[in-house]
Amino acid sequence: MTDPGSGVRLVGTMKAVRAFYVIVTHTVILFLLVVTGTHLALSWYLRNKDATALFRLSPVAQRNYAHMSQPDAAELLRNTVTIRYRFAPWVGMRERPTTSRFVNVDEYGIRSNGRPMGAMTALQDAIWFFGGSTTFGYGVADHESIPARLEATLGLPVINFGAAAFFSAQENLRLFQVLRYGYRPSRVVFLDGINESCAVVDDERADPRFEDLLNAYRWEPLEIVRPVAYLAAKLRERARTFMGMPVRVAEGDELICARPEGPQPLSVVHARMLAERESLCRLYALECTTFVQPFPGLHGRHEDYQMLPQSDRDWFRDKFTMLESNWRAAHAVFVTDALDQHPVHAFIDSAHYSQAANLRIAEAMAGHLRGTSLGRTPATTVAR
Repeated sequence: MTDPGSGVRLVGTMKAVRAFYVIVTHTVILFLLVVTGTHLALSWYLRNKDATALFRLSPVAQRNYAHMSQPDAAELLRNTVTIRYRFAPWVGMRERPTTSRFVNVDEYGIRSNGRPMGAMTALQDAIWFFGGSTTFGYGVADHESIPARLEATLGLPVINFGAAAFFSAQENLRLFQVLRYGYRPSRVVFLDGINESCAVVDDERADPRFEDLLNAYRWEPLEIVRPVAYLAAKLRERARTFMGMPVRVAEGDELICARPEGPQPLSVVHARMLAERESLCRLYALECTTFVQPFPGLHGRHEDYQMLPQSDRDWFRDKFTMLESNWRAAHAVFVTDALDQHPVHAFIDSAHYSQAANLRIAEAMAGHLRGTSLGRTPATTVAR
């Protein structure tokens, strides 16, 4: 005999399952709508933000593009802010190959100096120039970067190996990589300073996933929460800015470095990087020169206190003060006074130089290099 209670329980169970199904389905649909809506809104915002990069600059920064028509300047900055990065063994990343009117990078991460990109044989007996984004020429055209200006000033071929955020340890590794191609430079120059970091080129930077941290926002189908996570990170950054909290100093970029053996000043880590460079240059019998670049807010005129607030100026000053003795001990060449006679605002953002400032820095570097041997010799120095 059938138990009438079992039918009631079955009906109750089916109702509960149906209610659970409705709740889960509606929750998933709502979540997908939120994620998709966030993605569409971010895509629209960032597309318009890229197109209006010029007009979001301060008036003093915009004046550094007076030598260009407004459409050309807008296109240059759009070419700049849409640069993408790819994983590179050892050094973590470098710029992806890029072709545009103003910014051109070949498959080896070498930026053009304003002429057609040559074959790798062009590396032989050229000046190899390493540095960060100020060397790469963020915000200026190919022919306006410091390496391009140095090439024009000296009348000698210069190879622009600059890469965004590179610091001494990465530059040393990049030099070693290029030497393994079999080519040799006539001279190696480094332009260092503001990027020097506690960060270690270790397993984290040797992970292809590190590439995702460097590129601008993009949404892959399997990264279901990326739009919301990206938006949350940006809102958190805006909130810190609104509250007057510094956002420039990222993890691993402090002046005291966390190490397994205990905290160490950045100066100790930096001294090892310079010693490694000296050893590498001696090993390959290279003529190497380390130049110390002008620091924003400390050297030259930086009149935009919204782009570079006093907290960041103080941080740059503290970094320069901490590392100055290391550079002097390594006989680095200071071109920090290159902008002293530059009569106007010398930057296009918080730290990147204008095309006119690049010319003055290149001329200061050329003045030193003209006084030393520009040919490849057995002598090996870090700097003279």
